[in-house]
Amino acid sequence: MSNCNCKSEIEAKLLERFIQAEPDAEGHAVELQGYALGLTANSIVIRPSMPIRLTAVRTSRAGLRRPRSSAQTMVFSFCPFCGVKFADMKATEQAQPSSEVPA
Repeated sequence: MSNCNCKSEIEAKLLERFIQAEPDAEGHAVELQGYALGLTANSIVIRPSMPIRLTAVRTSRAGLRRPRSSAQTMVFSFCPFCGVKFADMKATEQAQPSSEVPA
């Protein structure tokens, strides 16, 4: 659950443009990437996300300096398109329990 419909609205607009740009093609589909599913007690929520890479040079016990990196995922608490803050998961759960998976 989210407070806005930006994902579906933008996908619909992109699909419309794609169909116009490729009228001879079939099976047009558009899906925004970079969304993560989160589980709550009563539902599954979808939030925009972005992969991030953390890198630092560490010195080992032997005195060798080596770069170390790790990959993580940052999940947004605000919509990157309209800036609306997503409802708190617990508050959303209590206000509108749902077992539907958002599209």
